[in-house]
Amino acid sequence: MSVFETLNQTFDNIYIMTLERSVDRHPVFKKRLAGLDYEIFWGVDGQKLDIRELEEKGLYDSEKAKFIKKELKLPQRDLSMSILGCALSHVGIYKDAIKNGYEKVLIMEDDITIDQSKNQHLKQALDELPPDWELLYLGYLQNNNELSWKARLRINLIYPVLSKLGNKKYNPHTYRCKFPRHYSENLEIPGFHYGAHAYGVTLEGVKKILDEQTPIVREADNAISEMCMHESINAFRVKERVFHQDREQFESQISS
Repeated sequence: MSVFETLNQTFDNIYIMTLERSVDRHPVFKKRLAGLDYEIFWGVDGQKLDIRELEEKGLYDSEKAKFIKKELKLPQRDLSMSILGCALSHVGIYKDAIKNGYEKVLIMEDDITIDQSKNQHLKQALDELPPDWELLYLGYLQNNNELSWKARLRINLIYPVLSKLGNKKYNPHTYRCKFPRHYSENLEIPGFHYGAHAYGVTLEGVKKILDEQTPIVREADNAISEMCMHESINAFRVKERVFHQDREQFESQISS
């Protein structure tokens, strides 16, 4: 059995998100995904967006987005049009999944590659999921290493002391949740990861993420990662990634 057969049997619907103008990517992912039962979801093109219109419709909150940037000590500016387009595309998929009553969906972006050698691991990971799982990373970026000594020092000494002194920003448990943790032989509890190029989500999970992104105030992947870090969604990640982003052939279409 291949990875695709396992995925076809697991999910009620599989989406691959792309833009109509990304014609160079279409034949590539169609070839790579031959044998997978998927639906092409035409995403929102950031080049055609207007921030004022999005705010008037309640789809984007620029002030809250800037406040979040301030909290993260990042430049306080609006999300870029490409980031908003990506986030709106994921939101569109959430709404479609709810409309159709899909219990489990797989969401992929159009620049992925697949490691077919990971099928046995994938099957075992799926068997280890608890009945109430809500999100499963099948691909993710960064934050995939053991805790550094600096992180351990913060978790076990510095942050507990600062927290006891009344500084709520330095919660040791929240900081620990920034990093992946063991769950089972083939699954981990995710930390804060970049990338939303391949993840499974249940109907309950879709509703939670949609609520978090209405209006949009974060990048699509950051919104999910924040929920994982604050344990507001029952999330997991496969230890052995099945999907990767192809950065050799395709540059990111998202600019900060």
